Amino acid sequence: ARLDLAEPGKDGAATEVVFDGADGKSLASFLVGKKYFKSPPTDPDKAKGDGRFVMRPGEPATAYVVADALEQASADSAKWIDTTAFTADRVKTLDVRHPGGTGWKIERTHDDSNWRLVGAKPGEKLDSSRANSAAYDLQSLSLADVAPPGTTPAEAGLDRPIVVRATTLDGLDFTVKLGKVVGGNQYATFTVGGTLVKKRRPEAGEKPADRKRRDKDFAARIAKIEARLPQERALSAYTLLIPQDKFEDLVKPRAELLEKKEAKKS
Repeated sequence: ARLDLAEPGKDGAATEVVFDGADGKSLASFLVGKKYFKSPPTDPDKAKGDGRFVMRPGEPATAYVVADALEQASADSAKWIDTTAFTADRVKTLDVRHPGGTGWKIERTHDDSNWRLVGAKPGEKLDSSRANSAAYDLQSLSLADVAPPGTTPAEAGLDRPIVVRATTLDGLDFTVKLGKVVGGNQYATFTVGGTLVKKRRPEAGEKPADRKRRDKDFAARIAKIEARLPQERALSAYTLLIPQDKFEDLVKPRAELLEKKEAKKS
C-alpha cells in the first residue's frame, strides 16, 4: 500500500491501465502506483517524478520501477485529454439568450463591416469593441475537462442554460448551451451544422493578382475548417467543462454592450 499499488477499491489503490483490442476484449493490463524520485522533491504531488512504480495484476510480491513517470496514466481525464475545443470564427450573427428570455443579438454582413445591434432603441449605440470581444470568445476556446458519463442536464445546469447561437460567414451554424460553473469551469454542450461555403465570391473590380492571392487564402482557410470539423462533431456528443473566463464577454447583459452615455454637465 505504501507504493499505492493495492488493488483498485482498497486503501492505497493503484490506477489500473487496461489495453483493449478493436473487438473490445482486454489484451493486457497493469497497475500504476506512486511516482519514483531519485532524490526527495520539495512537493511530491507537483513534481514530475523520475519514474513510476508499476505492478502486474495478480503478482503482488513484485513491483517494478519504470523510467517514465506515466503522467497520463490517470483516471483524471483533465490530465490527458486533447484540450482543443470548437471554433466559430468569422462570426456573422451572434444571439445570446439567458434563462428567462433576456438577451441580445448582433450581426454584420462582412468580416470587416461594423456590427449592428438588432432591435436597438433610439439613442442606443453598440460598443464595437465589446461586440468584437463577445464574438472572439467563440474563437479562443479550450477544454478544461469532459463531464463524467451520466451527468444529467440538471446536475450540469443545462436544464435552464444560457443559449448562444452563432452563424459564420463561412456558412456554419453553432448552438452552444452554458450551464453551471464549478471550480472555475462552466458546463457546456454544443452542436455544429450548416453548409460550408466552398467558393469565394470575387469582389467588384478585383485585379487578377488579388483574385489569385485571395482564392489561395480562401482555399487554405476552408481546408483548415474541413480538417477540424470531424473532431468538432465528435466532441459535440459530450458535455464539456470549459474555463468560465472564456465566456466572460459572451455572457454579458445587453446593457454592457452599449456605449456609455456621457453625463451631461450642469
